[in-house]
Amino acid sequence: MALKDSQLAALIKYRSTLEKQAKAAYALAVDEEEAVKQNLINAEHERKAAIGVLETKQKEGIKIHELLTLENGISAIEEKISRCRKEVVAAKQKTTTAQKQLEHAMKERKVMDKLKEKHDIALAAEKKLKETKQLDEISIQKHRDTR
Repeated sequence: MALKDSQLAALIKYRSTLEKQAKAAYALAVDEEEAVKQNLINAEHERKAAIGVLETKQKEGIKIHELLTLENGISAIEEKISRCRKEVVAAKQKTTTAQKQLEHAMKERKVMDKLKEKHDIALAAEKKLKETKQLDEISIQKHRDTR
């Protein structure tokens, strides 16, 4: 079944909209992944700083409750780092999925563009054929009239 021009135009517009949505989703996923990675970097810097404070305090002499407080703080930071690493993995998966969806949407749009191109070529050929038939009929009619 051949598509009408309006159907083809609507289908192309729909595929283009899907591609735009996929691009936006991919851009958002990349931004989220970068934010999660930055959170991980920040947490690792925080841990390094907390360990530095602990080492400095140990050299100066530290009370047990201060030591426990610092160690508990470092432990909490390490838990935060663990969560951040899991979030990074999830964000990477989300980015990969969004990228695959974008690639699929782009392929679909390209297929529709090629279909439109073939459709336009077929319409042009059909139009040329009609014009040729009309010219032939005019020629035949003129030939009959001149007899």
